[in-house]
Amino acid sequence: MKSKWILFLPLVFLMNCVTPEEDHSQQTNDIEEVETEPVLTATDTVEASIQYYWDTLTFTGFDDNADYWYAYFETDQGESWVMITDEMQEDDMKHSIVKVKWKWDTFYEAGEGDAPYQQKKLVEMELLEKRGSFEEWLNDFAEDYFSENFDQQKYAHEKLKVSRAFNPGAYCNLGYTGEINDYREIKGNKAVVKAGFPKGDFCEGYAGVSSGIYFKEITEKQLPSYTVLSEEDDFIREKLLLPSAFKRSKINVGQVIDREYHYAYLYFLEIDGDWYLWVEDLCDCSA
Repeated sequence: MKSKWILFLPLVFLMNCVTPEEDHSQQTNDIEEVETEPVLTATDTVEASIQYYWDTLTFTGFDDNADYWYAYFETDQGESWVMITDEMQEDDMKHSIVKVKWKWDTFYEAGEGDAPYQQKKLVEMELLEKRGSFEEWLNDFAEDYFSENFDQQKYAHEKLKVSRAFNPGAYCNLGYTGEINDYREIKGNKAVVKAGFPKGDFCEGYAGVSSGIYFKEITEKQLPSYTVLSEEDDFIREKLLLPSAFKRSKINVGQVIDREYHYAYLYFLEIDGDWYLWVEDLCDCSA
């Protein structure tokens, strides 16, 4: 009898340890589906926190002669911007209209202490409109201007008449809009183009100065005044002002030297990226 109990007990023990498989079908139907958010890496988190800016600017130059490379720009309001860049910018892009993507970044002063500072950092630059420099344009203009037959219509804006000033007497009068060849006295010699006015005297002459056009950029406040005929048939002094439609235009003035003497002041306007002759001032020093 004793041996029978010994065989039976292990079988009972094994049967009690086996757990029947649970039915999960009903539980699965009751569970709600939950959308999980994508896992952001450290790089993604940093990139998302950076504030980028986009602006349309005029590219004015590039400098790689410092600890950082610098790209130079100008806003529509004439404000100069400097951005640090990791890429060399082509010089033939100067004066062109570009769209830039930039951000504020931290840089360090070279030298003792390496003090940190905030500076605009150029991220991307896209060309919107290719433009050449005024000096390049003026070289072509000067070649025509000093020729025997100058075609003024080639350089006149369709909505802006070319005005001219003379002094038939003691006053420098502005208003003539006829053809330039009606009174042309300039000689057909080779002309140079240079930035900055030459040294000399308006009345006494410019000894040793080559014939050509010497130019500089000015503001509207620096435009001259002329004598004009008023509605009351009186001669009054009136300041030359930008036409209302072109108030944001840039102004360059060129001094024409012919055979070492002053010949004319030429005023040019930049309109929609191109340059045009606006005023030819032929008054002499007697005015």
